[in-house]
Amino acid sequence: MTGSPARYPSSAEPMIVIVTDHWESKSEPGWITRQVAGALACEAEVHVVTEDASPGGTATDSVFTVHPWGRASSHHSRDGTIAGLRPERIVVVGRRWDDITDLTARADVDFGVTSTVLALAAEWDDAHPTTIAPILGRARSVMVVTEGGRAEISSTGLPSSRVHRVGAPMAANPSARSEPDPRVDRTSYLLVHTGVDEGAARPENELGQLLRIRFPDQMVAVLHTDAFCVWQGGRVKRSEPVRRSSDMARLMAWAHLTVDLQPGRLFARRCIESLLYGTPIVVPHGSRAREHAERGRGGLWFTDPTGLVWCVEALLDSATRNSLGARGRTYAAAEYGSAGQFIHRVLEATGLVTPSTGDRDHQGVRGPG
Repeated sequence: MTGSPARYPSSAEPMIVIVTDHWESKSEPGWITRQVAGALACEAEVHVVTEDASPGGTATDSVFTVHPWGRASSHHSRDGTIAGLRPERIVVVGRRWDDITDLTARADVDFGVTSTVLALAAEWDDAHPTTIAPILGRARSVMVVTEGGRAEISSTGLPSSRVHRVGAPMAANPSARSEPDPRVDRTSYLLVHTGVDEGAARPENELGQLLRIRFPDQMVAVLHTDAFCVWQGGRVKRSEPVRRSSDMARLMAWAHLTVDLQPGRLFARRCIESLLYGTPIVVPHGSRAREHAERGRGGLWFTDPTGLVWCVEALLDSATRNSLGARGRTYAAAEYGSAGQFIHRVLEATGLVTPSTGDRDHQGVRGPG
């Protein structure tokens, strides 16, 4: 979400404290944490307690007040306070399952206060059943981003009524379709995300090379962390890595398809963005992005190099590509394209609105990015 959220000033505005190990916006977990905070700021006074804050004292960040971790540990929440505050609700955010356990212990979170866990689990670990289940059981509700996350939480035995899939507030950049990126200077290319340096001895680079060799007649634009390489006819044009989101949007909007060899482990944000432009995706079968390819019917997934080649061959057929692109765009827009829907889901999960209120006050509201 971008801009400032709509506020509903009231002397009775509830106070919410977000306890999180990191407060940033570059990573998927950090970005979605800020989106959740922005949604809550539509109806509450939001304070953030984090290890990332300056130890010198509190600071203002957009509509949020950020408190250093040290202040949290100096005020035990057994008396109803945390960081010197007395919140009506607490939202606990952890990057992995065991992070949530660690955060609640170190901050001495009082689950007598209405609490919500934002489960930003990047992977399932063996300790999960014994470490996370007690916390989930005491929390009023649990927020997840994807259906896969919902299934993992539900497997602990938590009632489905307490697990809320909030999704994410995303939108296609309308200017991305105005003209293609001059570094590709055409609109029929394969866009490949490796997630690694160009010279790294990694499977992602081997798969990228396989695509260049297997499809010599195709322009293959390869995104590395340290370079952007456009291959055609065995020759390459190298340029600086793509860092601006607007440039990335243009590349995805004009590509035949997006091959993401290292999608985000939380909810594969980049793949959703590609689908919002109607560009189908090809992703590893064990990644979170498979949900968007399979459930959203917006692409294909592979288990090995042979499967990767087959997926790309299938999507080079224009009828197949257009069909999956259209389905994927519909799915992405419905599941992740409404800021108002996202805001209401977060407010409902934390008890600030009830299911019967619908999105009446939150349609089109956009919060801090």
